[in-house]
Amino acid sequence: MNEREAGSQALPGMEAIAVAPLAVAAQGAPARPRVKPVERSQMSWQMMDVERLIEPEHPARAIWELVGRLNLEGFYAPIEAVEGSAGRTPWDPRLLVSLWIYATAVGLVRHTR
Repeated sequence: MNEREAGSQALPGMEAIAVAPLAVAAQGAPARPRVKPVERSQMSWQMMDVERLIEPEHPARAIWELVGRLNLEGFYAPIEAVEGSAGRTPWDPRLLVSLWIYATAVGLVRHTR
């Protein structure tokens, strides 16, 4: 089978996709892919009420409410993952902004140049 025939048997839309070459280890053998391993020693899943993880008057609750009132459209606009299509779901920008503000408020983040 020549290259032209192989291309004609490709799946629709897959003709232009190039396959990346395998990385080669120092000994010349293909390198193994790096993946997150399965945590087999996990004993159980825990059901918990996340509202009970911090006390009712914790500053993180006030920050969460404040960030909920902000216009975060600039953070949501670049997100390409949409309902009904494939793709990894990103973390909610409201959570990330809240976490950043909280970390800054308690001194975990330093602003350096």
